[in-house]
Amino acid sequence: SNTTPGVDEKAQRRAFKRMKLAQEVLSDTCCSQNRSMRFHRFLLAPLAVLANPCSSLAPAQCVALDTERTYVESLELLVELYITPLSDPKSKHSKIFTRPQLATLFGGIATIAELNRKFLQDLEQRVQSWGPDSLLGDVFVTFSPYFKMYTQYINNQEKALDVLDQFKGHAKFVKFCQSARKDPRCKGW
Repeated sequence: SNTTPGVDEKAQRRAFKRMKLAQEVLSDTCCSQNRSMRFHRFLLAPLAVLANPCSSLAPAQCVALDTERTYVESLELLVELYITPLSDPKSKHSKIFTRPQLATLFGGIATIAELNRKFLQDLEQRVQSWGPDSLLGDVFVTFSPYFKMYTQYINNQEKALDVLDQFKGHAKFVKFCQSARKDPRCKGW
């Protein structure tokens, strides 16, 4: 049976529907950042109905953990392969963008990366100490106020795209991007 004693059956059905929807969203072919952001929205569902974090049904706990790991890895690559070389005054690439352009493109990413590293650590700790009465949703709830950091980044998207459009044909920028994409960790992105 897919029910947990002491939990309302309707609530369990709603949670499982939300999990199924989250898993469908995760199966999209979109980039991991979009998957993770969509997934954060869906996972605030009541997850108390799940007792086994790694059953053959790939419950939300394992999906959440794997998705967050991928997202954090992507953020770390963004910082390592793009932000640092473009912003470090000692780098030959630091002259491609001005400081204001870099702030427009990447403002808040380092903070978002740090937040998600901490969030991932908390998720990993919870899953490692998983027991029959464990919950995962409260970890999301604890971090939910901090996820507001994405607001500035998202609200800045149009300006960032404008800056990128200005540099599409810029030879040094194109060469820099091609070089960064050759890193095997980028997997073609």
